[in-house]
Amino acid sequence: MYIVEISLKLTPMPFSVQRKVLEDAQGIYDRVLEAMRSGTPQLLELTCEHQPEKKSHLTGQRNYCCAVLRKIWICHDW
Repeated sequence: MYIVEISLKLTPMPFSVQRKVLEDAQGIYDRVLEAMRSGTPQLLELTCEHQPEKKSHLTGQRNYCCAVLRKIWICHDW
C-alpha cells in the first residue's frame, strides 16, 4: 500500500490518499506536482482506494508539499 500525503499552506494536518500500486501513487504525485508548477489555479479531485467514499479537492497553487510513502505493517508477537 502506498500513501500520497499532501501538506497545505496554513493547514496544520496533511491529508492523504492511498493506492495499492506504486505506479498509481506516482501518477497522483505527478498530477499534484504539475498543478503546483502551473501558473494557473487548477482544481484536483483525489479519491482513496482504501476508502472510496473519501474525496478531496484542492487547488494546485495552494499546495505546499507532496510525498509518496510506502505503508509498512509492523506486527509484534507479545
